[in-house]
Amino acid sequence: MSVFLLYHGLTSSTGRELARAMGVESGEVCRNRIETLIRWGSRGAVGYRPTGGVINSRAAIQKASDKRAALEFMRGAGVNVPKGMCIDDARYRWFQWNTGPLVGRPIQHQGGSGFHLCLNSADVVRAVNNGAEYFTEYVPNGEEWRAHIVGGQMVMAQLKCAEPVVSNEYCRNRENGWALNRRPAPGWVESIGVQAIRALGLDFGAVDMCKGNNGQSYVLEVNSAPGLEGDKLMVYARALAGMVGVEIGGVEGEEDDNTSL
Repeated sequence: MSVFLLYHGLTSSTGRELARAMGVESGEVCRNRIETLIRWGSRGAVGYRPTGGVINSRAAIQKASDKRAALEFMRGAGVNVPKGMCIDDARYRWFQWNTGPLVGRPIQHQGGSGFHLCLNSADVVRAVNNGAEYFTEYVPNGEEWRAHIVGGQMVMAQLKCAEPVVSNEYCRNRENGWALNRRPAPGWVESIGVQAIRALGLDFGAVDMCKGNNGQSYVLEVNSAPGLEGDKLMVYARALAGMVGVEIGGVEGEEDDNTSL
């Protein structure tokens, strides 16, 4: 079976390595007719319908890429997500109600880029001036997880862990002293991860979520092309290979990791 993995510029590094591990062709453009197409975060046009199907449709990736719209799709499907609001609500109403911090983000972003913590209306103005296009309530929490879902089941879970020096408690990424470490996850992580992926119509993806201090779980966002390396990349290679009927060799490692967020 001919399989092609389609990526775009921002997802090319992991996309190329993943395709190499699977033993399939890849690129930013699919020029030849193939049986099965795997979209690694790419919405690039393909001028025909692959006979073996598409893993992660163009429409589903579009839903996941628009982070504001994705939250609403998930909310409509019964997934618990932070309350969202438009710029005017964030600027003029939220802080009048004194209901807590907000997070401003651009509609399309990767990792911790474009994260703006807003503690007052002046912060909202600064966030908008620096590219924020939507706002959500900040959810105080004691644990954040990333669930990797492929084919309707969790193939890997990672817990965001503090490194020796943490510079920002709110934005938990590598630049601020946080790392994603592979860990056994409680049952709610897989359940919510599968629900979020299904809500967006994806076949696979990485779901970022947290357990709020109020005891509720929240999905923060979904990534259709997570950054991967080493044994984590091989987990995806095997899972995707199983979906498209490709055989690959090698042994999956179980060592700890410090994957970049």
